[in-house]
Amino acid sequence: MELYTERHADRPHEPAFRNILNIDGLANAASSIRRLENLRRKYAADQNKEGLRLVLEKGREGRAEALGRVNEKRSNDTDRIIYAEIAEWLTLWIQSPEVFETWIDLRISSRDFKEKFPDEIE
Repeated sequence: MELYTERHADRPHEPAFRNILNIDGLANAASSIRRLENLRRKYAADQNKEGLRLVLEKGREGRAEALGRVNEKRSNDTDRIIYAEIAEWLTLWIQSPEVFETWIDLRISSRDFKEKFPDEIE
């Protein structure tokens, strides 16, 4: 146990980020972004600059992964549209995290979203 403590003492944020981001589908992505936002708010309240940096870095990693899946040759058209949507969500959250929750509620209730993703999120 002591060895584990020594190895992880220099990474105090690691447990908070374990399995926080899942972009396999719109519902998972929305939940993940909400978890990131909750963590971002906590770190902001604590004035934890390193935590804030790591939260935004995790969002950027998720966005890069989503864009990578859009460009994968093995991806079908439906998956490309879903991952492009997720990349857009992450872009908005990274740029304006305070408005994300309001925006995502409006986006999900929009006609465009319902036409593109009729069976995705309720």
